[in-house]
Amino acid sequence: MTGLYYIFGMLVLTGVFYIFAKLAMKKTDYRLITAIFVSIVFLFRNISDKRDFLKISQEVNNVSSSQNLMIIFLIAGVLSGLVWLLLFKGLSTMEITKTIVAYYGAEIIFENLINILWYKNPTNFTQGIALILIFLGVVLGNELSGDNVKMFASAFGAALCGAIGQVLLDRNAQVLAGDDIRAAELFVGVVIVWVYVFASGVIHSVSEMPFLGAVTGILAGLVFVYSENIPKKIGELPVQVQGDPGFMNYVKCFNVLVIALVAVIFFREKLSKKAWIGIGILILGRILLKMPGEVIPVNITLG
Repeated sequence: MTGLYYIFGMLVLTGVFYIFAKLAMKKTDYRLITAIFVSIVFLFRNISDKRDFLKISQEVNNVSSSQNLMIIFLIAGVLSGLVWLLLFKGLSTMEITKTIVAYYGAEIIFENLINILWYKNPTNFTQGIALILIFLGVVLGNELSGDNVKMFASAFGAALCGAIGQVLLDRNAQVLAGDDIRAAELFVGVVIVWVYVFASGVIHSVSEMPFLGAVTGILAGLVFVYSENIPKKIGELPVQVQGDPGFMNYVKCFNVLVIALVAVIFFREKLSKKAWIGIGILILGRILLKMPGEVIPVNITLG
């Protein structure tokens, strides 16, 4: 059961991360908070993994031997920066619950559609139903209509960038999925965010940044890194208390619910019955998508 407790802790910490991020943007420009956040994540992720710049540069040098892989790596790095900029932009103008329902649901849909439509990967009836449920969950969870779709543009944009980046990394996993390459990819993202901060002119207001905004931005980064490291901590536990990996994956599908509950408690966000039903449908779709095998043995191939 110990591993299960760690997973629940990770879900709660993810909710705390969003609380800190939202607090940081109360009186501070989201672009500055994004820059602080990604810098802290990059720094402490490397510290916790005992990784230095020499090791990262060696890995990047290995990738640069292939021009195509180098281009993919740079695109993935740019996308990682855009994900955080767009996600934090959405978070700065919308409630936490609306942002995470749109982001987590749409990213899964985009990623699967890219694999199905672009790479012609076969899918099955179960996965098709799961994607439909996730789509319905996003629509109901955010009570989407023609009048309010535009307000979710940033969250959907972050989801699309995240999905493209994930697909690129998955399809080049043997070369690009190493921890060092991931760190180097994030470094490119950090550069992109800071370039945008300077280009937008918002850097001039850094002297006016409230102390609380800077501190909570840093705390958001630290909490995020710690929550990221929890799966590694589970792997270090004795095998008998790690828990079943498959069941753990199902539990992770409830992160949207946990974050929503944290937002309701700390920010008193109000969700309608329709929104709660949407979150439930979204979770059901994510669980169904992770189920091994096919409930109904029907393969769907496009092209």
